[in-house]
Amino acid sequence: MGFDIWARGNTGRKGKFFHYSKKNRVDRGDFSLPSLLSMVPASSGVGGVVNKAFVAGINKGTTAGVFKIAKMHSIRMVTTGIAALHAQDKSGTVSLYCKDKGLIVHTLSNVKFYLNSPDPERDFLRKITPALIKTDLNNFGALAQIGIVLSKYFAKLNSSATPHLQIDLTH
Repeated sequence: MGFDIWARGNTGRKGKFFHYSKKNRVDRGDFSLPSLLSMVPASSGVGGVVNKAFVAGINKGTTAGVFKIAKMHSIRMVTTGIAALHAQDKSGTVSLYCKDKGLIVHTLSNVKFYLNSPDPERDFLRKITPALIKTDLNNFGALAQIGIVLSKYFAKLNSSATPHLQIDLTH
């Protein structure tokens, strides 16, 4: 079952806003918060990611290794995007609205993350994971799309703008 993503935010340029929309994205496997945080390397460099990948047992199987690297890359895109927005202006926000359109009941979960956190990368993951789990969106496909949105938003953001981004995920 796929999901849709839609995002919008200010760019700091008069009359210009950031928009991103994709439909029917691929889920790519669920995660839990402890397993997610265990894949975030202590070292923020490429060496830390590579070391974490091999310690996690990637060298035991090609297919398993490729999927493990893809999952770690999804996490890395999110943490890098949050770190970039944090460096831009710590008074910014990222809001995440999650919706699961069940057959009988719709489940909603909203999160607002303030970039002034002392450990923004890990704190963002801690903050969004319960909302993703509640709406059955705790998968690496959703995480990858959040990372893509953060990256594309940062690229459009004026250097003097305060980031304010809203991301909507619908399952």
